[in-house]
Amino acid sequence: MSFALAGIAVLVATFAVIWVVGSRMPREHQGRGTRRVAASPAAVFAALTDVAALPEWRPDVKAVEVLPAVLGQPSFRETNAHGTMTFVISESLPDRRVVTTIVDEGQPFGGRWTFELEPESEGAATRVTITEDGWVNPPIFRVLSRYVFGHTATIEAYLANLEKRFRPN
Repeated sequence: MSFALAGIAVLVATFAVIWVVGSRMPREHQGRGTRRVAASPAAVFAALTDVAALPEWRPDVKAVEVLPAVLGQPSFRETNAHGTMTFVISESLPDRRVVTTIVDEGQPFGGRWTFELEPESEGAATRVTITEDGWVNPPIFRVLSRYVFGHTATIEAYLANLEKRFRPN
């Protein structure tokens, strides 16, 4: 019986320490990743903004529902490994820049991704940089996001899938 109580005490203490550490961490964070993609900025821009086709090249996306525009901006709902999230393409500069913003309320996290496209190799390739300006509410999730998953893990997976999308077979 004393081993069980000791085990419970250790779990409670661990949870408390993680909560305290997380509550002292900033709510906001920024992550960034860059990758060279073997396609023109126009082709990359088209892939990023053709949200209905995301499940074809992003294995983590199960489905996309194109929604009515929000304040004149395209919006969509993505079902992925983390659940369902609603996005608005809040900025779009053809062949140069796309910004997607999570617009769901009441979520434990949110923010926006800025995709910047720079031509390379005389336009035959594109340097894609994704910058995440995000936030995480629950203190425990802040610790997990920073120290377990990393703020750039999803960015790196996205970039790898984008690169693979344009890789010759």
